[in-house]
Amino acid sequence: MGWITSFYTTFLEDSTCQPTIDHPYLQINNNFFDVGKNKSKDYHRLQISKKAKFPNVVTKLQKDLNLSSKQLKQTFKLPHDVALESHVEAFQYKVLNAILYTNDKLCKFGFKTSDLCSFCSYESETLYHLLYHCASSKRFWHNCELYWLQISETQIHPSSEDILDGRLSIKAASLNLLT
Repeated sequence: MGWITSFYTTFLEDSTCQPTIDHPYLQINNNFFDVGKNKSKDYHRLQISKKAKFPNVVTKLQKDLNLSSKQLKQTFKLPHDVALESHVEAFQYKVLNAILYTNDKLCKFGFKTSDLCSFCSYESETLYHLLYHCASSKRFWHNCELYWLQISETQIHPSSEDILDGRLSIKAASLNLLT
């Protein structure tokens, strides 16, 4: 019986419970949760709403990619919606959160002696360089453009923002194959 008492004591510190026999509900930070009508996932969503926040890199990402708040939410949701393999989703997560360990970061941490790009060895290997500005990446994206032209007869030219964002901003019916 002791753990139940301690659970309710801890639980009620952050919320007030005003149950009645006909209509039980909880009040959490001025939000009312109807126990009779809602499900546990609704309660969970209410509890994490005050804790779930965007990562610190969001302001830089929003500035670099020129994203509105709505576009930013879509950008972070996109990998979960379109990635079929978990490693692709994890890679996009690392890109969006700027935690992909490029030579630039590894050199700052002392794990590498040089921050030069692993592919071209001419410039510092930053996220933007690795995914877009490197000569090897440019060849890759050029080949993607040619392939897309072959299969869709539509020309695309993804910008660095499109690549980092994970989608093309071009509006065309045939581009639905990309997402």
